[in-house]
Amino acid sequence: MAPTIQELGIDQLSVDDRLAVAEAIWDSVAREVEAAPRSEPQRAELQRRLADSMAHPEAVTPWVVVKARALAKARRRLCPHGPGRKRTTHQAGPAAVGSRAEQASDGDGQP
Repeated sequence: MAPTIQELGIDQLSVDDRLAVAEAIWDSVAREVEAAPRSEPQRAELQRRLADSMAHPEAVTPWVVVKARALAKARRRLCPHGPGRKRTTHQAGPAAVGSRAEQASDGDGQP
């Protein structure tokens, strides 16, 4: 069984470092896959895709753009309030707390 990210200590790294490790792993896999021989159906599919992208360059998104969008999305998920912003905590004081009937009422105590 493959080691877990906890066993490898990867979960202890910063987000940027984890993304760098993931990218390095992906690149190493890509190098091995690129070195492997391709079957005739794979070569035909690659030629079809290349021809399609050359015929429709406006439909192609450069890797640097895809990567930047993915990194920005990951960072927003990890820090939804933005860098340097503090989360606000809502303090529920006596005026904010009441029974469900009081909360559902229009102010006269009647639901």
